[in-house]
Amino acid sequence: MIVRTEAIVLRSVSFGETSQVVTLYTQTLGTIAVMARGARGPRSKFGSTLQPMSHIQVVFYHKPSRQVHTLSEASHISLFKTISKELSRLSIGLRIVEAMAVLMPRPEANERAFVVLLNVLRLLDAAVSHWTNILPFFQLQISALLGFSPSLDRDQIEAIVEEGGFLRLSDGALFSFKPDQAALPISRRAARAIGILVHARIEHILRMDLDPSTASEVEDTVESYLRYHVEDFRPSRSKLVFEQIERS
Repeated sequence: MIVRTEAIVLRSVSFGETSQVVTLYTQTLGTIAVMARGARGPRSKFGSTLQPMSHIQVVFYHKPSRQVHTLSEASHISLFKTISKELSRLSIGLRIVEAMAVLMPRPEANERAFVVLLNVLRLLDAAVSHWTNILPFFQLQISALLGFSPSLDRDQIEAIVEEGGFLRLSDGALFSFKPDQAALPISRRAARAIGILVHARIEHILRMDLDPSTASEVEDTVESYLRYHVEDFRPSRSKLVFEQIERS
């Protein structure tokens, strides 16, 4: 069956001398892998379309019995020219598509997940400041679609002491004391920020001005929460690479 659909490139791996195996999150089939023959050759018809974060139109030959399908055509729909110009912005973009590949690994169509992914990349490309808020927002939105997002409300947040409380990992409930089940310590500021990211509209999240300590706590808390619920969710390779680049 020939499939034509919008897709976002999640990752690309070299195969053989000139080909690539590309993981796509597609609008109609969810996550799939395609073989792009000759993609690394000097006269490749795919050009730069198979770079991570590319928003593209693809045509491929799909056989349900196969794990890797054959890519025939790929063309750009939108170009995110700003993301690659700044190291911190590029790091966040790569971590977003890396997280998507882990959180939504199967070929199951999810229109809402595709829209969330596309919209956060558009926002990351257009943001003037505070783009570090986009990564935890994206992670929390996808976890909500999967059914395990923490649902922090104002009453829960205000009930914990000023010094902070505990976030129970099994259901995201907030406590002023340490519960019997696995839980993370969390400051009131971080809890308030996560509550906003869970419930806010995407166009509002860039208004949040988090101090570096709170932003770091939010990022670590959300990723620890995801690791509890998703076995394959590990520390981001992109994060580790970019941290090493910054240190050097």
